[in-house]
Amino acid sequence: MRAEIIRFPKPKRKRVQPSKPRRRVFYAGYRYVGSALCQDVQQIYLKRHKHDQWSFGDYSEGYPCQSDWCDSSE
Repeated sequence: MRAEIIRFPKPKRKRVQPSKPRRRVFYAGYRYVGSALCQDVQQIYLKRHKHDQWSFGDYSEGYPCQSDWCDSSE
């Protein structure tokens, strides 16, 4: 009695692409808003969208407001 050895092909390894951070909203800084005598501090955030697009935004009165949009190459 003789045993046969069956060889299976080795699985190919996939290249691992560097992943993006899980967070989509990043703190960018602050700016002063209002007239010269009555200025408020506004917190500015940077948000990542699909297809490597970014936007600046702030949270005024509890609601997010997004303003300037740009691509990641800019």
